[in-house]
Amino acid sequence: RYAGAFVARHEAAAGELLVANTDISQRRDVLGAPLLVPDLGGERALYSHHAYALRPTAGGEGWREYLYFALQDERFRARAAGFATGTTVLALPRDALLGHAVVVPPAAVRAAFVRAVGPLLARIEGGQAQADTLAGLRDALRPRLLRGELDGAAARLFPDEVAEETGAAITAAGAAARG
Repeated sequence: RYAGAFVARHEAAAGELLVANTDISQRRDVLGAPLLVPDLGGERALYSHHAYALRPTAGGEGWREYLYFALQDERFRARAAGFATGTTVLALPRDALLGHAVVVPPAAVRAAFVRAVGPLLARIEGGQAQADTLAGLRDALRPRLLRGELDGAAARLFPDEVAEETGAAITAAGAAARG
């Protein structure tokens, strides 16, 4: 957890919309990519100057979800790539976002959209949380397995990874044990 000083405007709550404004890959994959901040168990997230927070102030609910999908549209992705500046670190100027035209749906259409995508976004977030938990479990168990502190039943949890990482070592250990 970060305990240092920060500017309050760089706090983001679950569901807030952030957009990457820098990209070191030179492929423009990250530049302009949107993110809905995941639920962190009530904790707020901090973001740096490498992202913009889009905080719609008028028009009711549903804007964050609507803009999240609108910013994944190929027209915006091409716009972000075209606005990229910099030689080693690409940057996305604010004008690329502020000048991007987005269709403004009526509140009722936005509400219907949120009802449709809300459960999908929740499933995505839940799946990501589950994947993170499983990856943590894998990372915690793998060293113990490789040191021989777990029996072979644990190897069945991650057979592909164990086989890939240990390969001949498992075969050699088995051969030595047999005789």
